[in-house]
Amino acid sequence: MKGGGAPSNMISGRGNELLEEFYAKYNELKARLNSYEEMMRRDGKAPLWATVPNYALESAGASVLCSATSPPYKLKTARVAILGLEWGFQKAVQSHVVIEGKSELNPGNCWAFAGQRGNLTVVLSHPVVVKSVTLGHVSKSISPTGEIPHAPKDFSVYGMESQEAPGIKLGTFKYNQNGPMFQNFYISEQSDAAVTHVTLSVHSNWGDATYTCVYSFKVHGRLAS
Repeated sequence: MKGGGAPSNMISGRGNELLEEFYAKYNELKARLNSYEEMMRRDGKAPLWATVPNYALESAGASVLCSATSPPYKLKTARVAILGLEWGFQKAVQSHVVIEGKSELNPGNCWAFAGQRGNLTVVLSHPVVVKSVTLGHVSKSISPTGEIPHAPKDFSVYGMESQEAPGIKLGTFKYNQNGPMFQNFYISEQSDAAVTHVTLSVHSNWGDATYTCVYSFKVHGRLAS
């Protein structure tokens, strides 16, 4: 028989083997990472965000104040078949994804806003004196392109004692595109004001003019007395 394409059952069989091998390696790596993180916790070397309360956690009662948050940029294209015809439409990842408190970040599962400047306002689960915030974005090492031009760069954080109160500037910071996924920023401003709302105000990103992505935002502090 002259040369030709491989039988489909052979291709699918080999594909399944490769897929199983991939998942085995992935699970092995994940197990090692979890073991390493547990060891770091026992040794007291876990990252700060993993050892203190997060008052911007949705499951604990925090929420996004949509009226004070930039509208989402429509990133994902979904497809649906109706009566044999396929239709494509864009859908947006909603802003609450950033306060779900994920410890693992996956490329594309982020809230995006148009351009390089945008705001996210979170109603905290409890009134707190803010001591630090943690901003998360996928790292270059797991980005499909090896670059993260949509990551926030320069940003400020503001606290409000109520929804109507003026914002108190807690600090201006820079997210390091070559750093870890989760980066913690200490609030050096001397303020004992207990705030109920916190605004993340992004001023620039790492190079893309179309949109900016935020994967995770956490707020840490001391409960109001």
